[in-house]
Amino acid sequence: MLFVETDLADFGDYLPYLTTEYSSFLLFFLCGLCGLLFLTGYLLNHRSFQGLAHLFDVSGKLVTDFVTIFALGVTLMNMAIMGMLLLVFIYLLGGQLSGPLLGAVLTVVGFSAFGNHWKNSMPILIGVVLATRLGFTTETSTFQLLLTAIFGTSLAPISGYYGPIAGIFAGIAHAALVSNITYLHGGLNLYNNGFSSGFVAAAMVPLLDEINQIKRRMNQ
Repeated sequence: MLFVETDLADFGDYLPYLTTEYSSFLLFFLCGLCGLLFLTGYLLNHRSFQGLAHLFDVSGKLVTDFVTIFALGVTLMNMAIMGMLLLVFIYLLGGQLSGPLLGAVLTVVGFSAFGNHWKNSMPILIGVVLATRLGFTTETSTFQLLLTAIFGTSLAPISGYYGPIAGIFAGIAHAALVSNITYLHGGLNLYNNGFSSGFVAAAMVPLLDEINQIKRRMNQ
């Protein structure tokens, strides 16, 4: 989408072909999928929630394979929780499900078996919303906000490893960067959110490591 917008910028206003005609169907589909995942996980986990609380305390830093660490049942329940969290997030911000948003949600649901959970993802979502509300981004549409926030959870390990405040700042930085970085690569990178996340992580991680080292030296 960002690739197309960049190419058509010289031809006047661009209106994306985005339909929400099937939002009700997509809502039922996603709720059904998450319900099925949660029920299957609950049954595989011997009808208990044991292990979920421990999973939420994991940073998500690579490599974090939840299936290997916590078994399949707990992982499936976490995937369902993340799907429902993002669904609530979309509707709280006044959005409606569409093809791109469904794809974004399913992407995060998949990565919820490999590092994402609500505890390390929420600060990123909050940071993106704050960046938009404070005018740090050039994108103002609800659709772009939601897409940026959902894909921005690729930075969840920063939140899990360095704390929620770092996660909020990572979300703010991601939102500010993703709306401007298209001009840097000229539309030649189709994965704009992933490209932006890499820049944010590369810039923030050394800085956060240095801050942690300073704190450790001060506490000695």
